[in-house]
Amino acid sequence: MYFQDYLKYIAIFVALAALLLVTTLYLRHRLETKYRDLSIIFCC
Repeated sequence: MYFQDYLKYIAIFVALAALLLVTTLYLRHRLETKYRDLSIIFCC
C-alpha cells in the first residue's frame, strides 16, 4: 500500500514537472518569435 502511494506521488510530480517544462518551452518559443529583434539586441 505504501509503495503504491509513493508511486502515485512520483507520477504526479513527474506530470507536473513535464507540464511546467512544456509550458516554459512554449512561452519561450512564443516570446522568441514575437520579440525576435529585441532578444537579439538584449542578449548580445
